[in-house]
Amino acid sequence: MTAIDDKYNYLLHAYSMTGAAKVKGVIEFLDTLLENKVKFIVFAHHYEVLDQIEDSIVKKKIPYIRIDGRIDTAKRYDAVRKFQTNPTVLVAVLSLTASS
Repeated sequence: MTAIDDKYNYLLHAYSMTGAAKVKGVIEFLDTLLENKVKFIVFAHHYEVLDQIEDSIVKKKIPYIRIDGRIDTAKRYDAVRKFQTNPTVLVAVLSLTASS
């Protein structure tokens, strides 16, 4: 491994840690939106962050959609349509890279 690889890996790790550090505050804010029945979209980059947000929404039994790199294109379209047309689906949890 070269010094450049070490620096790159360090930066990736640091970037991941900053996302994880923000999750608690983000979920608290999202809880406020959910309590007020606000329909919203939340974007994240790391699967760990997306998973924690999703877990929080599932525990509250709130209808939602999730789009990330693991969902195929046809299902993405269906999920977007569901979010746009179903008033009970309050949350779209989206990966930055899969949703751009």
